[in-house]
Amino acid sequence: MAGKRSRWEDSDESDADARQSVGTPIARRARDVASNSNKQADGAARAPPEHAGALPAELGAHVRPPPPRKAHLAASFTGKPLPVLAGCRSVDCYERLRKIDEGTYGIVWKARERATGEVVALKQIKVLRGQEGFPITSLREINILLALDHENIINVREVVTGGGADQIFMVMDCMETDLKAFMAKLKDPPAPSEVKSLMQQLLSATAYMHDRWVVHRDLKTSNLLFSMSGALTVCDFGMARHYSDPIKKMSTQVVTLWYRAPEILLGSQLYTQAVDMWSVGCIFAEIISLKPLLPGQGDIDQIERTFKLLGTPNDTIWPGYSQLPNVQKGRWRTYPYNRLRDTFCKPSFAGGPAPLTDRGLELLNAMLTYDPERRISARDALAHAYFREEPPPKPMKLGPMLAAAAERGAGAHRAEPDSPPIARANGASPETRRS
Repeated sequence: MAGKRSRWEDSDESDADARQSVGTPIARRARDVASNSNKQADGAARAPPEHAGALPAELGAHVRPPPPRKAHLAASFTGKPLPVLAGCRSVDCYERLRKIDEGTYGIVWKARERATGEVVALKQIKVLRGQEGFPITSLREINILLALDHENIINVREVVTGGGADQIFMVMDCMETDLKAFMAKLKDPPAPSEVKSLMQQLLSATAYMHDRWVVHRDLKTSNLLFSMSGALTVCDFGMARHYSDPIKKMSTQVVTLWYRAPEILLGSQLYTQAVDMWSVGCIFAEIISLKPLLPGQGDIDQIERTFKLLGTPNDTIWPGYSQLPNVQKGRWRTYPYNRLRDTFCKPSFAGGPAPLTDRGLELLNAMLTYDPERRISARDALAHAYFREEPPPKPMKLGPMLAAAAERGAGAHRAEPDSPPIARANGASPETRRS
């Protein structure tokens, strides 16, 4: 019989399932990457997509070989990780400067390595009192991050420990701010060339994840870190997991409400990496307008707002729509029109250009396509004509004063809903999360 699920697990997995999907296959995959060998057959690991072996030029330029320490740690965190933590360095190697943020999965500190003076981020993994073993969600996050190596994905340098069993930290690169805090300080939206740069970086990271069968499940502007040089980095993989072909049922308690794909809102447990692309579309619109695209006040309001903006779907444009659980349970208003063009392609009141060109609108519509099977992939989005039309992409850089102001705002309470909690198996109210 499957073991009872803890609050650290996805609601769709047993303890054994989680160990199977998070432990050995991911560690093996990391070791394969480190040794540049893909010849070992692993029946438990999922086969990569046919095109994963040869990345296109626009993605290949972003991929770095994994450092040796990553391969070592990935192997260490296979199975029962706690005994091997004895080989990790002490957290005393770092001086904690200030708390950046705190969420369900851990506390993030800005810290300085004592030996080198280099500033890093320390993420302390939360271990609840009375909890047996290592939190499976944190184990999954560590394994996935150690197996990924891309300049637009947060880099885990090492894992360090303190004196107690609850003193486990991931050491990560430290960025000046996150995209949401940065945009909150802007008076005007980014220029079209800067929007393209941000979106190229986000899509590059997303395509890299999806090529490796990883779905993030919580992409949003506050989970995108931002540096003074204009570099964007995807972080917070607490909800990420590997998926398979054919797909298996997964939890619907994922993705922050404003960025949640309609298939999840309508109750489908059979979803793919396409849920990330819906989130990317919401982020695209938010960067252009400096405000959330679909700021719902709950699941029903979120669905209503989506239908009002994009039109109410049907089985013609979304095969199987009428069979979705939450479509069968309720009645939804009929909105006949897609209003994205009215929202993003009209000139400003001051007579300036429209926020989006026709090519840009085409890409946004492709990301916000109802049918997940027809929703554009990250790789196809990178190749879209929007990125080839004038003006070319240009990095958006922070001035010193804006960087300081944005850093002060990073990690603070934001006017957005919490990321979904991991539900307790016994039905108790789960702890919610801020970020």
